[in-house]
Amino acid sequence: MGKKNRRKRRSTSQEAASERSSFSSPRSSEPASGNNNSNNKSNPKKKRQKNAPKAQQAAVTVSTQRGTSEANNTTNAFHDKLQTFLTDTLTADERRHFFSNAHVPPERRAELWAHQAEIGQEWINRYAWAVPNDDCWAILKHFGPLVEIGCGANAYWCRQMTGRGIDVIGYDQCVQQGGRIDDKKKEQQKKHKDSHDESGEDFVVQQGGPEVLTKHPDRTLFLCYPDENDHTDDDENGGEAPNAQPSGKANNTDEENDEDGEPMSLAQACLQHYTGQYLIHVGELYGDTLSVPQAPWGRSSSPMFQQQLAADFHCVLRLPLQPGWLHVRDTLTVWKRSELCTLVFASSDDEGDNDKEEDDDGDDEEVQYRYIPPEEQLPQSFAAPYLAHLLTQETRHGEN
Repeated sequence: MGKKNRRKRRSTSQEAASERSSFSSPRSSEPASGNNNSNNKSNPKKKRQKNAPKAQQAAVTVSTQRGTSEANNTTNAFHDKLQTFLTDTLTADERRHFFSNAHVPPERRAELWAHQAEIGQEWINRYAWAVPNDDCWAILKHFGPLVEIGCGANAYWCRQMTGRGIDVIGYDQCVQQGGRIDDKKKEQQKKHKDSHDESGEDFVVQQGGPEVLTKHPDRTLFLCYPDENDHTDDDENGGEAPNAQPSGKANNTDEENDEDGEPMSLAQACLQHYTGQYLIHVGELYGDTLSVPQAPWGRSSSPMFQQQLAADFHCVLRLPLQPGWLHVRDTLTVWKRSELCTLVFASSDDEGDNDKEEDDDGDDEEVQYRYIPPEEQLPQSFAAPYLAHLLTQETRHGEN
């Protein structure tokens, strides 16, 4: 419903390409810094792990040891390590103003960027693409039970939730290597340093994609960086490798193609199969990214997914995920399916025509609008801190 009058905008390689260079060793010692020239940037190539062999098992059990947290026996190692890196390696001024030439000299920024790239790739392969914090768990528990599509071989968010008593099941189309960056130089490290030796509970990663959502209409859909590997960097092709077949794509079948016959992203295909009421997205979304090549859609989910999400759902909660990588603005957002109201506008030729057959489409036009109850609407008035004084207290608090 609601697709008849929806105009689609095609994604471009600039909009959808993921910023792989951020988590691989830079070719040069300095990223883009001194000016706004888009050609002056570090953009090393990175390839994604393709789908595992068909003979792989349908499910993989992720075995972990219990942590020592007093609250729930589960440690959030990814969060703790990133927090330590940010506080021990950078000053508070460098963290707040990393991309400001006035605050961080280009040489220093290049040094920090290279350090983050080195640990970033290792930690993504070991944990996840986004870092959960302590504020996430109450939200995720409130909207449980959940089902994650594209949970990755590590299933880090799923294991963290399971260790905290949150009901979640996780699927991935590539249960052995899903969500990991393919780097032959670190293959040996990957074998010896795996996420399965840290906090959490035993968790079974089930093999499956968006099609399994028809079996779970009662669960909240959870997506964490669902389309992060839709594209791989290729300098010779404008940042996109058009012939790549990354594991994040939905199966290329008629059922998983859009109206133009183009393959859907994993996240967009999820929306085609999911009939539940709530969806939780982790990553960057429209208008909230620091990366110029990836603006305005961000680095986590495809443009077409975000357009359909905004048409069929409305956002009821938004939580910035801190700490986070220096160049990323990840959020945890909760979306509720919107109630639709259809208005039918009769054509002028049909006015007064009582003999029109019911099965004749005629020229009537149907337009759909969403109904969002007042208690489910996010505040519409907000301002940056230096302009907050221009809004009244009532306006800042979203009062009408």
